Amino acid sequence: MLQGNADDSWRAFRGLLRNLEAQYVPIKKRGKYHKKAPRMTYKAVKLVKQKLKVFRKYKNARHPAYIKASRKAAAEIRRSKGNFEKKLANNIDTDRKSFYAYVRYTKVFFFCTYS
Repeated sequence: MLQGNADDSWRAFRGLLRNLEAQYVPIKKRGKYHKKAPRMTYKAVKLVKQKLKVFRKYKNARHPAYIKASRKAAAEIRRSKGNFEKKLANNIDTDRKSFYAYVRYTKVFFFCTYS
């Protein structure tokens, strides 16, 4: 195996390594669906998908149907975010970990979007 010049030895070693990798290393399959944000309800996700569907249909952000769908989605996102934050605030005595995880997430998100 390791006879000849360095290039031949390297090719043989690389081929052996790739064969072993293909044989023993599992391939991770990517899922079709993305995980939703914890603060969004399924109703909000549904309305956002509907908004995107309407935009794909008309390809115009000023179309009345898109504006209506966008407003409904934004209102539901605000409502679900408010409810989620109220739930976190009410459960802070028993579940501090979720509260501080959300604070950490929003701090990172806020810093990334406004810097």
